[in-house]
Amino acid sequence: MFIFLILLSNSYSAELPYHQSIEEISKQFLGVPYVLDPLGEGKHGSIDTDPLYRFDQFDCTTYVETVIALSRSKTQDEFAKNMNEIRYSTGEPDYFKRNHFIEVDWMPSNIQKGIVEDVTAGLFDSKILKTAHTKIDKRSWYKQKKKTSPVGEKPIPVTLTYLPLDQIIDHPKLLDQIPSGTFFNLIKVKSHSLGLVVHQGVLVRNEGILLARHATKLSRDQVVEMNALGLFRMYFRNQESEGVKSAGLNFFKKLNSL
Repeated sequence: MFIFLILLSNSYSAELPYHQSIEEISKQFLGVPYVLDPLGEGKHGSIDTDPLYRFDQFDCTTYVETVIALSRSKTQDEFAKNMNEIRYSTGEPDYFKRNHFIEVDWMPSNIQKGIVEDVTAGLFDSKILKTAHTKIDKRSWYKQKKKTSPVGEKPIPVTLTYLPLDQIIDHPKLLDQIPSGTFFNLIKVKSHSLGLVVHQGVLVRNEGILLARHATKLSRDQVVEMNALGLFRMYFRNQESEGVKSAGLNFFKKLNSL
């Protein structure tokens, strides 16, 4: 409770504009260690008993979820409820109702609930955007994890609109069109892959410079702040060695309504 109150007092204010709220909250966690999959369904969970929320460890998605949940909360109870709404399709902790896949679970669920909005098409000219297509085979994924799947056998088709990285590299001024407080999904299109989205983070501005804040194992295994253009250039350089056909960014923002 003490840690939570400190976080709220440092980061939340109903008077703050949207972008400042996201800037202040996301800043609180810089330097926190990166740990893959640090959250679960709590001590009563049947499969994953990791805590429902924590502030001492993050992976890229739980960092984004925590920032969004805090920005929508005034009390610890509200925060806990918001975390569950963001992380589970039903809003109730259940491993098989968790939004495991960003493309087919997390984004559609949170868009439908009015928690986030995909803003990619509104930020850029449609002529430079691309659409990624894939099918998510949840049954195979659960099988890999040695879990009995409660979902149907058919793979689920999914599409995501994205700004290709080569457009950013060739036209870095495109980044000027991204408002501070915008979140991003990094998309990598591969021949054989279980999904499209491989990373998430948030973009903020400091003295006009666009910065990326994200929990990553690529830089000191912690939540870091990096020059966004430099980060996207690194992703672009790594495409060929990773067998990526195309890579880019999908953008979304948190909606203010609870």
